[in-house]
Amino acid sequence: WCDQKMQQQLAQCNLPSTEGEGWIDKRKRRRSCRPSTTTYNILLTALVEASENKPRYASQAETVLDEMRTLQKHKNWHTKPNTKSFELVIGAYARNNTFDAGTNAMRVFGKMMEAHEKALQEYRNHSISGEDYDFKEPSRNYRQIVVPTKKAVFSVVDAFLNSNTDRAPKLAESFILSLVSSSDEDDVEKVNNKNVIIDEHIFNRIIKGWTRRMNKTKNPKGRFEAASNAERLMRRMETLTFPQFAQTVETYNLCLNAWAQSDVKESAERALLIFDEITNHGTISLDLSSCHCLMTAFSRSFPHDINSAQEAETVLDRMPLLNTVGQQNEIIKPTQFTFSIAINAWAKSKNIYDANEIHKAAHARRLLDVLLKEHLDGNIDKPSIHAFTSVLNACTFPGKHDEKNIAEIAIRTYEDVMSDEHWLNIPPDHFFFANMIKAINAQMQLKSSPARIALFERIHKDAKEAGCATPRFMTEMREACSED
Repeated sequence: WCDQKMQQQLAQCNLPSTEGEGWIDKRKRRRSCRPSTTTYNILLTALVEASENKPRYASQAETVLDEMRTLQKHKNWHTKPNTKSFELVIGAYARNNTFDAGTNAMRVFGKMMEAHEKALQEYRNHSISGEDYDFKEPSRNYRQIVVPTKKAVFSVVDAFLNSNTDRAPKLAESFILSLVSSSDEDDVEKVNNKNVIIDEHIFNRIIKGWTRRMNKTKNPKGRFEAASNAERLMRRMETLTFPQFAQTVETYNLCLNAWAQSDVKESAERALLIFDEITNHGTISLDLSSCHCLMTAFSRSFPHDINSAQEAETVLDRMPLLNTVGQQNEIIKPTQFTFSIAINAWAKSKNIYDANEIHKAAHARRLLDVLLKEHLDGNIDKPSIHAFTSVLNACTFPGKHDEKNIAEIAIRTYEDVMSDEHWLNIPPDHFFFANMIKAINAQMQLKSSPARIALFERIHKDAKEAGCATPRFMTEMREACSED
């Protein structure tokens, strides 16, 4: 609709004047219907919104941008693209996930830089005192010019990261490093004086891009390389010795998260090295997210480390000692999510029994009891259903000689949710009921036992009343029930 209205305006501007019309009236009529930069920006906004579902509108937005420049150059119309015009077109490419979106966005950014250089030179030539453009206080300038902004740079990076190419994070990284150089301070100042402001946030976004790319591949080698590239980019920031590139705890946490999600053999070791580096940094303090990322790294390393659960719980035990670490002297307190990670680590642990012959279900329940006590004392928010599900998951592994005790742990955990003794009001889900079926099936092997049959009937009834009798639950139910 916007495009049709624009074409109608352009057609009106080219209409021949009628007989007897004076040149003044003709000029007024043409000026009144002539589109301006604001008019075109409205059309670009519509194209940007449409480009998210139909990528072809992004290229059409660039065509409109070129049309604005042509009309201003050849017909001297007031359609010269401004900063918003370029930001809209770059944003259109950032919204679609085509393989060439990043390249197209970078091309439009190049046009923006060319327009800026030309406008900057014209500003100097027409300035009365020959002063340069004031980027820090634009209101002091006698007119505004096209300026490459931080928003435009972020949009180019997003266009690369959203494209369906394996090299997307690498291309985004190359684009940023082409704007700044660790060996040329003048180039960095030149770019930042133009209001681009390349800082740590843009690098953090690319590190997230490496993590997203890693999660899309199942190849261990590819996942290891993606996590390594995320850490390499963080190390590259260390060579950029300017204040705007100062690393923050968020940067370290993003690298911790990349290694935690990599699921490779070296993940826990590399995450621990980065964690210790933050601890000994001096100017950067640990936060709760740092501890969560390291605990997740240990929790997910269970295929390669039989002591993964103990190491994850060690981080939980270290948190009181980390309270006074860091320049800001912030207190790091565990949350219900912290305990959920530790409980889940025991549930997934490859080592069913520890050195003292204690089943991992007992350790998971012990942590849940601590969590419930802390909540009842008012120190922690109420636990989620995931903590209870993880305890039941730990009970699904058959015991050697303590099947009765493990079954009692499962039943007590089930009653905590269903009877709501602690007034938690936690709604169960189908995973909770399915894991309860698996736990009872693993610990009560005698399928014809009346107690087992009665328990299964109750679980089935509770699942139906809760609306959780899903195919996943029914599958576990069929496998656990006897043939008769």
